[in-house]
This record gives sequence, structure tokens and C-alpha cells, in this order.
Amino acid sequence: MNKENEWIPSEIYAEYMNRLPICCVDILLFNPAKTKVLLCKRKNEPLKGIYFSTGGRLQKGEELKDCATRKAKEELGVEIRKEQLLAGGIISEIYPNSSFGDTIGYHAITVYFGYSIPENTVIDLDNQHEDSMWFDINDQSINSCVKERINTIIQNL
Repeated sequence: MNKENEWIPSEIYAEYMNRLPICCVDILLFNPAKTKVLLCKRKNEPLKGIYFSTGGRLQKGEELKDCATRKAKEELGVEIRKEQLLAGGIISEIYPNSSFGDTIGYHAITVYFGYSIPENTVIDLDNQHEDSMWFDINDQSINSCVKERINTIIQNL
């Protein structure tokens, strides 16, 4: 991966988001029994204040599983092994707003994976999240997009 691709100036990224879908990789962390999922409360739009899976933009030259391991480390402080990632799927996410406000909508094509960690794993959240919490995978309060991801991963086991 080329270091110059790691950071994109916000005005250029805003222009990309205004014109193109963004490719993202998300990771859902499950307890070993796959009965609970760790979700993080977002500080940024879209979905500010919602407990959601973690992840983010795929960088140029980066493999999907490498992105998942990077995002787990950056956003949660959790080291994972890409060989142990659980098969997920691909989902298109479209929201009317983004971290750039209401003038630029969010459209991502997101590849997602699952991974198992003990519930007592220390989570070190980045500045994009204000809280993390374990949810029963059948909890009705889970966002429908996250619920779809959970169901796909559980079905693939």
C-alpha cells in the first residue's frame, strides 16, 4: 500500500463522495458463541448516535481482509488475524447526509466480515465512537443494516 493514499484532504474527499460511491470494509465482532455482537456508538454522520459496526474506506492497493484488520486496530484497538475472518457479504449503503453535512450524501459499497473475540477483550475506541456495547444478536433495537450483516454472517457459519 502506498503511504500517500492513506490520507485524502477533506475537500478532495468531499468531492469524491459527492460524485462516487466509496468502497468500505466493515467488521462485526462476535463473542465466541456467536450470540452477541459488539457495536459502537457513532459520533459522526451518517448515523450519528447509532450503535453500528466499525470500519471504513478501503485504501488503494489494500486487500479487503487487510483493511478489516487495519480498521479493527485503528477503531477498536483490537488485533485480529485475517485468516480467522468470517465470511460476510456486500451491501450498498445510501444515506442523505454524511460527515460533510446535508449537502453531500453518503453512498458506500461495503464489504463486511465477522470475527470472534472474548467479551472481556479491552476495547480502545478511536475518536469516531463514544461508546461500545455487546448486543444479543436478536436484539430488536439493532439497526436493520447491521442486522442484515449479522444474519448473513451467522448463516455462513
